[in-house]
Amino acid sequence: RNWETLRSDDCGGLLEHLTLDLIKAYSPAQPIHFWRDKQQREIDFVLPRSDGSITAIECKWSRQRNSTRNLDAFREHYPRGHNVIVTADPSVPLESKLGKHTVQISSINDLPQFLNQ
Repeated sequence: RNWETLRSDDCGGLLEHLTLDLIKAYSPAQPIHFWRDKQQREIDFVLPRSDGSITAIECKWSRQRNSTRNLDAFREHYPRGHNVIVTADPSVPLESKLGKHTVQISSINDLPQFLNQ
């Protein structure tokens, strides 16, 4: 197709698809959902856990573009669970405070370690 570079508009969607592929590869029996409310706030991947908690995974092409709007709304309804932000940034994963939430910020390469939490 004579592609030489990716359009920036495509990068986020491609990261979401790669994340989905990794979730399915490393946790094939894991139910995978997404969440969106009437105000169009959404969480990319919602993984229910056997202890009743829910892991929320958001995909962000850049670590610099993190807002708490969607996570705040989601955690009002589902307060228990881990929060993970997957980025294309290859930096070492870190735990950070994002608003009132603790989040694991992870590259796509490090995502598997957070899937069985």
